[in-house]
Amino acid sequence: MKKLFLLIIVISVGVAASAQFENTKWRGIANVPEPYDCMFDFRKDTVYLLAGEFGVIETMKYVISGDTLVFTKIDGKSPCAKASAGYFKIDAKGDSFKLTSLKDDCPGRAEAFVAGPWVRRKD
Repeated sequence: MKKLFLLIIVISVGVAASAQFENTKWRGIANVPEPYDCMFDFRKDTVYLLAGEFGVIETMKYVISGDTLVFTKIDGKSPCAKASAGYFKIDAKGDSFKLTSLKDDCPGRAEAFVAGPWVRRKD
């Protein structure tokens, strides 16, 4: 019974964290490979990385569990292999968050999203 209760709590926390990002946009600097003003456009379970006149430069699945965000590449212009996964620690404060790379199948992505804070867009 305790295990079932603990599992329900863990799932609830993951769903609540994902819901915090669902249908939101966050602006920041991504090293792609040079620093560039970009935006994460989070949807239900997919996130788009947009870069001004270049449009969508990466499409990824995402899952949030506790303070860990996992990106899995679907398609895009980066050298990361399709289905490669990157694990990032989320440090959220108010309407911004920072990412710290924990583990990544693609070293370029591990360095791309950690340049600075991502700030929520309210539009």
